Amino acid sequence: MTRVPQCLRRFSTRVRRGDTVTLAMSGGVDSSVAAALLAREDVDLRAVYMRNWSSLDESGAMQPGSGGAMGCAWQEEWNDVQNVCKHLGNIPVELVDLSREYWHDVFAPALAQWSDGATPNPDVACNRSIKFGTLMERMRIGPNAWLATGHYARIAWRADAEMHSSAYIRRALDASKDQSYYLSSVPSERVAQRARVSGCKERYFVARKHLDTNAITVVPRATHPMLQCSALETEPFVWAASAPSLPCALQAQVRYRQAAETCKVYAAGHGVRVEFATPVLAVAPGQVVALYDGDLCLGSGVIGRVDTLA
Repeated sequence: MTRVPQCLRRFSTRVRRGDTVTLAMSGGVDSSVAAALLAREDVDLRAVYMRNWSSLDESGAMQPGSGGAMGCAWQEEWNDVQNVCKHLGNIPVELVDLSREYWHDVFAPALAQWSDGATPNPDVACNRSIKFGTLMERMRIGPNAWLATGHYARIAWRADAEMHSSAYIRRALDASKDQSYYLSSVPSERVAQRARVSGCKERYFVARKHLDTNAITVVPRATHPMLQCSALETEPFVWAASAPSLPCALQAQVRYRQAAETCKVYAAGHGVRVEFATPVLAVAPGQVVALYDGDLCLGSGVIGRVDTLA
């Protein structure tokens, strides 16, 4: 079968003729290409558009999950999805309103984290809770049924000491487009800071947020020791499958398209402590750290504490 950008979740490892494949589409290029590739296959292909937001929600004129009005960005996306599906042979497509779930499970927690001075990643949370959570449940993904997305990533299988196989997210072949970071908190069973202020002569970078006094500490250059993270600790860590034997040497990534950094990982309560071989620039509480073993994504956790060189 032609390899698609991503096919996630089934109870075996291969799409078979006649299987049902539900493609999550956004109206963007990636999911549209995935639709074109899947349309070539002998499968029961259908598409779904997740409505996660309405611009009217922001004004307070509507309650979360209440639909929307003409002209909203989501309706433009929905029109694009329908046009792509029609162009590809009238692929059946439906709209699923998940705005209430997105508000409560992704946006409201992110607002709370921002209010606390943290730097959350709603995209990571959305993939875990909405796309590979609520949507999969709504679509009743199971035997002979798949959920496909347009993410640039791959699936790999690894057996443990008892020869039980678990599915892992794997980096994409094209590293420049790899999106495994955004999928890092999707568990195995769901698979099969920089702020700156312009100065008159130089740029300044926020190194500390002091919530008790509502103040910040700024430093004059990106190489300042206060911006160099030597270690971090996470809140409860979400392993894709079973946790490796700790401590161990792995690679860590704290933002999208960042090169993974060599590190040593220790158990720290329900989370982990990551100590970097070389300090990493601009790491902040609330960000997500993903751990890799080569190109296998082992899981991720929300950063709760950061140690810097100063």
